[in-house]
Amino acid sequence: MVFDVRVKTWHNPNGAEAVLRLGITREAVRELLRHSHRGWVADEEHRIVGFTMSNRQTVEVSVIAVRLEFENLGIGKRLTDLVEAWLWSAGWPEL
Repeated sequence: MVFDVRVKTWHNPNGAEAVLRLGITREAVRELLRHSHRGWVADEEHRIVGFTMSNRQTVEVSVIAVRLEFENLGIGKRLTDLVEAWLWSAGWPEL
């Protein structure tokens, strides 16, 4: 699950509690994905090791998260490439 990845990144030392304090809940993420956002995951052997979400209305990347043990392998770059391709295809003239 992407929540497990999100709370285990270097920039979130306080885990799930810090994410919940920001209002980031499973329900909130589901609602975003239904309306304005799209997300992608990176997996290794059926385990999610990274993910990203972007907002097509604001051209904002909401999050790029990669598990600590999978950093510096190009996963974040590949996720960013997917977001950019999606936003370009949605007709945004610049990102």
